[in-house]
Amino acid sequence: RYAVSNGAATLTIDQPTKMNAMTFEMWSSLPGFVARAVGDPAVRVIAVTGAGEKAFCAGADISQFGDKRSSAEAVAAYDRAVAEGQAALNN
Repeated sequence: RYAVSNGAATLTIDQPTKMNAMTFEMWSSLPGFVARAVGDPAVRVIAVTGAGEKAFCAGADISQFGDKRSSAEAVAAYDRAVAEGQAALNN
C-alpha cells in the first residue's frame, strides 16, 4: 500500500497472515511506488513499514516459488524484480 501524509510517503508491506512475506507482485511494484514518491514535491521522506503486529517482513513469500521460480526464465524474472525493488529502495 502507498499513502502520503504530512510530507511522508508510507509504503506498507501488507500480508500480515504471512508475516508480510514479499510476493513477486510486491517486489515488482516497489520501483513504481518509490518513483511516485520521489516525483512528488510534497514528499520529503519515504517510510517502509509492515502491516499487523507480528513482523516487519519475513522475507520472500516462498509459497510462490513453485509458480514464480519454475524455470530458468522465471527465476531470472523473479531475481530481476527483487534486484530492481531493492535498488529502488537503496537510491
